[in-house]
Amino acid sequence: MTLFKQIVILLSFFVLILLLSIMSLNFKSASEYVQEQLYTDAQDTAASLSLSLGSAQGDEATMSTMINAVFDSGYYRHITLTDMQGNTLYKRESETASIDVPQWFLTFVALKVPSASAQVSSGWSPIAILEVTSLENNAYVQLYETFNKLLASFITISFIAFVLLYLLLHIVLKSVKKVQQQAEAISDNEFFTNDEIPFTSEFRDATIAMNTMVLKVKEIFTKEAKTLKQYHQLLYKDPVTNLANRRLLTLRLGEYIRSESKKSEGTLFFMAFEGLAHLNDTLGHQEVDKLLKTFSALLSSALPQRTNTLAARLNGTEFALLIPTLHAEESKHIAKEISLKTEMLLQEHRITSLTFHTSIIEYHSDDSLTDIFTKADYGLARCKQQESFSIFFEHDDAKLKRLAKHEWSALIAEALEEGRLALAIQPVLCNGTPYHEEVYLRLKEKDGTVLPAGSFLPVAHTLEMDVEIDKYTIDKVLASHYHLEHSIAINISSRFIKESASLQWLEKRLQESRPLKPLFFELSNNETLASIESCVLFAKMLKRHGHYFGIDKFTVHNSDLKYLQQIKPAYIKVDQGYLTDIMISHHSGIENNALHIIMESLNITLIATAIEDEESRKRMQTIGVKCFEGRHIATRYDMKH
Repeated sequence: MTLFKQIVILLSFFVLILLLSIMSLNFKSASEYVQEQLYTDAQDTAASLSLSLGSAQGDEATMSTMINAVFDSGYYRHITLTDMQGNTLYKRESETASIDVPQWFLTFVALKVPSASAQVSSGWSPIAILEVTSLENNAYVQLYETFNKLLASFITISFIAFVLLYLLLHIVLKSVKKVQQQAEAISDNEFFTNDEIPFTSEFRDATIAMNTMVLKVKEIFTKEAKTLKQYHQLLYKDPVTNLANRRLLTLRLGEYIRSESKKSEGTLFFMAFEGLAHLNDTLGHQEVDKLLKTFSALLSSALPQRTNTLAARLNGTEFALLIPTLHAEESKHIAKEISLKTEMLLQEHRITSLTFHTSIIEYHSDDSLTDIFTKADYGLARCKQQESFSIFFEHDDAKLKRLAKHEWSALIAEALEEGRLALAIQPVLCNGTPYHEEVYLRLKEKDGTVLPAGSFLPVAHTLEMDVEIDKYTIDKVLASHYHLEHSIAINISSRFIKESASLQWLEKRLQESRPLKPLFFELSNNETLASIESCVLFAKMLKRHGHYFGIDKFTVHNSDLKYLQQIKPAYIKVDQGYLTDIMISHHSGIENNALHIIMESLNITLIATAIEDEESRKRMQTIGVKCFEGRHIATRYDMKH
């Protein structure tokens, strides 16, 4: 129960007790007054009538006439005249009449009407006793009217008192509401300061304390995020061009070919200058660095408008572009455009001593990093034997034929219709306990061949079939009984969360199926950054239904990490190689806790991925990571239906 309700109930109770007490005392006073008035009237009548009866000299007829006159002119229950021995000489008594007062009131208010008596004397000799009792009917009517007036006053005063009490408490406790909202926001990983400082000293102190705590948490978060970003740049950025370095390219390419997603196929460009050493001697390092910065900007501008792309400087003379889901014709066009612009750049600076070459390699999910880099280096070596601005394009005819769009379109559509997209799962363990089980797709061809997701998802993305595949996967998970006993993590596409129709469809399916275990929906970090607003809405919708959003393939990137506060993911998945780099100093070997501090402050679970051997797992444990995913932790197996 809220503090507001508790105070309202408590004060209302006291107000009611106070008003009821006052009403009760007023009514009791009125009742006593009426009773006293009845007795006084009876006493006055007895006194005056006894004097009149004394003048009758004991004549009973005269006395009865006098009694009748008084009885008929007033409101009396009875007037009795008795002799000195107690014998009744004459008596008048009123008949029982109905009273215009509810019976419950008569029962509740029982008037005790006393009788008044007086001695009747003839001269100095007493001759009789006169007893008079007033009729209480009018008294009941009067008391009932008084009761109604008191009740009306009570209701009116109570209403006014409660309204004033509500307004007063609303004003006084407004600051408490702000403190409550601030506390709830902190527990939900949101941080804001309360600018409305209350005048009540206790609430003022609490508000100032909360603001101080929030500012400290924000300062810690900002400081650690800045430290992490600087460390990321130190590890993965080329200091001259601000492009990624070879370390980040290797890390990112390794993630892509292992991902079994649309990123597991694409194109890698290797570009190299010849003659830079001589140019350094003639122009100087500063001029050459300016030239390389200009070329880097040219390289970045050549990247197509899509997520997960990467431009890198591999060493002093070599550069690279990594573009997932990019194939043959488009890659040739990009390479020619870069070569043309580079040639124009050199002509603009009147540089004729440099040569420039490009090697294009298509990578696939079944390639190894060693093979990919070997092919790229081989392509550059071939180019250097030719004239400047030559382009080498390495391709596998069998693979290109297999990835023909029209063939894949028909194959995927048929597999969806016939239910030949099977689900495999791989558990994520935290301290040895299952956290969730991630779903991976498999395409079963009619001849029994099973294709991993990396073989068909890149083309499915190009064909814009992502949403259809996402819905198929979700339906498949919800239709199975497996999710009743296990928490499932489903990789979702950015197209899915950007479509309002898809979100409405998912919300309806979750309401219909009502999974007993929470579901997790995850998106890669790069795609999350490209659609933060959509991710925020998606995460909130999931939370309403008891499910969670997660971020896969997390890297610090160029953002300030505030998007984590906005989205509030349940977890982030990070490649163990990247975690090793970012959390352990390569110079001192000292652990860098910035990422841990940020994750703990936001209550985000940190999951290390690509755990392929015991050495990797132990290394992650030494830096405080408790959740793991990889073939060494648990192998993938088919989901049971």
